[in-house]
Amino acid sequence: MSKQSLGLMMAAVLLSLIIIPGMGSAEHEWDHRYVISGVVLDGDGDEAAGVNVEILCGEGQTDENLCELNAERQSETALNGKYELTLHVHSGDHGKLIVLGVLDEAFNHPIDLQGEDGQAEEGDRYVTMNITLSVEVSKLGYFTPYIIAGGMIVILALLLMKKKNKGVFSDKPAQKEQIDQSHLVSCPKCSSKLRADNMAAHLQKQHYMSKEEAEDLASQ
Repeated sequence: MSKQSLGLMMAAVLLSLIIIPGMGSAEHEWDHRYVISGVVLDGDGDEAAGVNVEILCGEGQTDENLCELNAERQSETALNGKYELTLHVHSGDHGKLIVLGVLDEAFNHPIDLQGEDGQAEEGDRYVTMNITLSVEVSKLGYFTPYIIAGGMIVILALLLMKKKNKGVFSDKPAQKEQIDQSHLVSCPKCSSKLRADNMAAHLQKQHYMSKEEAEDLASQ
């Protein structure tokens, strides 16, 4: 056998070791997955956003074995009220009861793994269950985390602007003008205030002084 043929054979063996277990894993995975999805509506018929859909495991509720396999699994509804709850369910769990809890209400869901044809298929493990609550649900709770996060970002931005003296915290023109006026001097002939280097010209034009007299008075 040539080295090339031996190399091709080894590559084929390695490829089969990678692909075949993956196929078996995928087959095993769908046989244990059970997905319940749907829309949650409130008492007014509006989509209930930001509410949790979870399994209730109290006495007389969800089967004990199912609770052990799906402890703490839950799904939060989106803005449009949709949820998707992925559970671990064995083929022997057909006919067992799952009780879903939304807010303070409970909803029964019997597991059907065989469908209308009585045959267990992968498609039977994807079911739809729409839920209608008896109470009104405000969407404010859904947006609250985003409002808080947005407020924190705004506060942080304002603090940074204040630290760098930018934006609304920058010096106003009136403030700058007031600061500049602190460097002005009063005219000895009138109540005018002006820069020292303009004083001589002011005395000549406004008070009709000679250049020599104006410069001498301005320098005092």
